[in-house]
Amino acid sequence: MKELRMRGNRALAAVLVGLWSVGAIGSLSGQGQAAEFRAGAAAVDITPTQLPVLINGGMLSRSANEIHSRIFARAIVLDDGRNQLAIVVVDSCMMPRALLDEAKQKAAETTGIPATNMLISATHAHSVPSSCGALGTDADPHYPEFLKRRLATAIQKAAQNLQPARVGLAAGWAPEYTALRRWIRRPDKMLVDPFGNLTVRANMHPGYQSPDAIGPSGPEAPELPVLAFQTRDGRPIAVLANFSMHYYGAPAI
Repeated sequence: MKELRMRGNRALAAVLVGLWSVGAIGSLSGQGQAAEFRAGAAAVDITPTQLPVLINGGMLSRSANEIHSRIFARAIVLDDGRNQLAIVVVDSCMMPRALLDEAKQKAAETTGIPATNMLISATHAHSVPSSCGALGTDADPHYPEFLKRRLATAIQKAAQNLQPARVGLAAGWAPEYTALRRWIRRPDKMLVDPFGNLTVRANMHPGYQSPDAIGPSGPEAPELPVLAFQTRDGRPIAVLANFSMHYYGAPAI
């Protein structure tokens, strides 16, 4: 547990170093006061407008014909008066590099934030539109172009919402909400992969006290680093957190 807590602290330190390296937290040198720190956030709806839509994350191709809940791209823009950066978290299983590069470039042209200062990640949801081919599903023919525009819009809106802010950080510990799902199987109990070859030595969910599994493939990661941004008078702007847990979703969006 001590080692895991140390990893959690290192992860949090890495976030700080990353922000500091582009000037998002401002200078603490004796040359004078740091420039005013600002933060802005926006949530842009990325729910598909054309149904049915291909859904990513399965071994076989599937599509959704109905929407149970809206999905979003949530963006934070940080500015210390010298540099700006943008962080976007997207309700997506995965996204292709080319799409992200084009979205960043479009946002850079309208905000002035360098594309190299933008980070876009996916929540890895399995019940959202397919923006790239993966496993048994192709990219949806309509959704990727729509998503690209909406990602750029999310960054633009967050930049427009910049305001004087303060930042806080903490590291939580939540082992009751996560578990290691991939276990090592016995050499004589290997499984066949999707291509018909006997290669699967590590596999998900072996079953309770399964005699076919030797043990977990690695340690759990229950640390929960959190960055919180507020206005100067304490009103919430955004919270950014990272937690090691695989998404579970339904067939429909």
